Amino acid sequence: MRHLLIFVGVITGLYAIVSSYDNRYDLTTVFASISLLSFIGAAQFDPDKKLEDILENLDEEPNLQPVVKKEANTTNNFVNLHDLEWDFDAYISKPFPNKYLTSNDPYFEKPNHIIAIIKGYNFKRGREKENQLLDKIKAHNEIIANRSKQKKSSQNINQQEITDKIINGLHEKRERQRIADFYYDDLFDSISIDNFKESIAMPFPDMYLEINDSFFDDFKKELNEIEQEGGDCKKASNLLQERINEHNENFIQRHLCDPIFSSICGYSLDREQRRAILCDSKHNLVVAGAGTGKTLTICGKIQYLLENNLATEDEILLMSYSRDSVDDINKKVARVSAKMKAETFHSIGYEILTRHYGEKKAIEEQILSHIKTFFDERLSSDSKLLKKIFKYFSCYIRSITLDFEKKRN
Repeated sequence: MRHLLIFVGVITGLYAIVSSYDNRYDLTTVFASISLLSFIGAAQFDPDKKLEDILENLDEEPNLQPVVKKEANTTNNFVNLHDLEWDFDAYISKPFPNKYLTSNDPYFEKPNHIIAIIKGYNFKRGREKENQLLDKIKAHNEIIANRSKQKKSSQNINQQEITDKIINGLHEKRERQRIADFYYDDLFDSISIDNFKESIAMPFPDMYLEINDSFFDDFKKELNEIEQEGGDCKKASNLLQERINEHNENFIQRHLCDPIFSSICGYSLDREQRRAILCDSKHNLVVAGAGTGKTLTICGKIQYLLENNLATEDEILLMSYSRDSVDDINKKVARVSAKMKAETFHSIGYEILTRHYGEKKAIEEQILSHIKTFFDERLSSDSKLLKKIFKYFSCYIRSITLDFEKKRN
């Protein structure tokens, strides 16, 4: 039995040494404890004792006195343990590296090794040293975190100072880009938007404008640059549209009292009629009831476009739905321009067809021609379409006829 305990002590001691070189101090402590208990058991082994008595003795605190006497006296062992604790305290009292640390960091390889040795002699004392190291690391990491916060606060202060300096005078594009790359994205967005505001604050031409006009090509290039550089392009675009709306409203207010609106076909236009004429958008919807002066407003629009050279007579197209309304428009438009003439939608469409074919054709003849071409050319080469046409005529046309006859009866 004694030989078995010695063998176990030797094997576990070797494992403890290997674990300490691999920085596995938890395994080192376990193997060292097992080895120590095995050697103590072998030294105190009594062949007359029963196995139960030996196991009960193992639960008690081990008596190191017989083992220590073989190599050194009790006083020397105390001095060695004291030296280890002194080395440990001296090591952790030195300044730690200026970074965030954990107990497994390679920097703490030596103190962790000392802790493992102390645990082998006095586990409670070793745990105290381990807690001491953890507290020291925690205090160090708190200092690092506070330094990081102070540094970030200092950067925010510097960021605000540079922002104020740029807004007060340094608005060159290259300067904005350099500062945006160095500081934060939100600073760059603020600078880009502020400079874009200054760009669109310039005077616009005295005319009704839309964002698709060629005048805004340079502003669109600047919007693309803001988007490519990661800025808030949507916010800048909204600012431009607000600026255009503000300009157009100011334009309308400035020209509401122009003399041209005081004599349209012998009448002076009211405020709403003048606004409808001055609003020169690509698409305008004017809603007005009967007798409110819609035709007079159309005449005023024509006269306004011609006198301000915004369009020629050939570039203006007048259309209406009924022949009566066309005749009424032509009577009043003749007082503004002798060459202008309104047409119905049907007459303009018929004129376009006549120009295309080179001769006048009845609309019914053109429809029949298209139907004949469809049946002769398309259906002869498309069997699937032919089946659908056959199904339609055989099922749905008959059903509609029957329903009609039922209702008539």
